[in-house]
Amino acid sequence: MRKFKNFYFLVLFYLLVFASAPAQTRFTHEVGFFLGTGSVQTDYGARNQFSSTFGNFGVALGGIHYLSFFKSNWERPYFADHFKIRTELSYMSNKFKHHGKFVDPKKTSQLAVELRAMHGGNRMFNIGSQLEYYFNSFYEQEMRLFEDYNFNFNPYLSVGFQFNFFKPWVVSDLGDFHQDITVLPDKWQLPGGIFESRGTTYSFTIGGGTRYRINEDWEAVIDGRFQHFFSNKVDGLNAPVEENKNREWMVFVNVGLVYHIPFRF
Repeated sequence: MRKFKNFYFLVLFYLLVFASAPAQTRFTHEVGFFLGTGSVQTDYGARNQFSSTFGNFGVALGGIHYLSFFKSNWERPYFADHFKIRTELSYMSNKFKHHGKFVDPKKTSQLAVELRAMHGGNRMFNIGSQLEYYFNSFYEQEMRLFEDYNFNFNPYLSVGFQFNFFKPWVVSDLGDFHQDITVLPDKWQLPGGIFESRGTTYSFTIGGGTRYRINEDWEAVIDGRFQHFFSNKVDGLNAPVEENKNREWMVFVNVGLVYHIPFRF
């Protein structure tokens, strides 16, 4: 049960948000979906090399919900006029392989052969929230909608956290490493070097993006973020060596559509 404590914390956070709101507060809601792609920095390849950092991509899709705060139509505090809370539930699939100088086709060493034959990936379910600060006032945007097209765009900055469920996998083209561990490079032959079980972790996000108001009911969203995972097992590689001690991180970009629910509660 302890591994779910961060998920319970997320649920508790939302209960506190609703419970602590003043009685006259009204919440406005928006729902939507997004598609995205992310470049994952893992223990595949050499760190700090461009091909390793941006060579392993995954795709994701998910649903999103936005929560805004209003006390009344005439009273608009700064927080309610510039902040939203975005909650999302998503699924992501990634594939990994080694990149960089150690797998150069010109290299013929046993290590190079083993690295080129090794690949893997993971599947992830994610739930989390981010607090978004918008540069333009929501009230001014409503008043000047389609009169000043600069106000159709509303850029923002964000910070948040997610709870992640993941299941990695690792294979070698040289054979089944469960039967013959020597098909893998030496450091992943060590006890605990490969992790293929289901796991959970949490992650920190920071990013930004912009919205574009299509009409009174719909907006398009472009969102980008840096995401740091608090685990070194997300990619399935967990060799107890110095060069593989760093945790995974990801640069994620997504686009989506958001619908304004036409009532408050």
